[in-house]
Amino acid sequence: MNNSPHWPRVLDSVDVVSKLIAELPALPELVLVLKQFLVEKKLNNAYTGGLCSYALVLTVASHLRDVPTEAQDRPGALLLSYLSSWCLGSKVGRPKERHP
Repeated sequence: MNNSPHWPRVLDSVDVVSKLIAELPALPELVLVLKQFLVEKKLNNAYTGGLCSYALVLTVASHLRDVPTEAQDRPGALLLSYLSSWCLGSKVGRPKERHP
């Protein structure tokens, strides 16, 4: 058993990710594709300004909750909508705000 002060938080994180995977079946595949993309761009390390795995899982889960359930079985569309939503700043399924 690890006596590290961070050990209980690690177990909580595992529980959170397990629940998210059960709730959102498209989550693992989308995260794996995005992780590979981040590795290729050298953006997978939080210490050097990249995005850690846990943060990636949480952002993908947040996005998947906004996507209609009928679109959850189209991985290519999910990838494009995630990139559009988080990289370009537009939320899928929500009207864009209009400025006068």
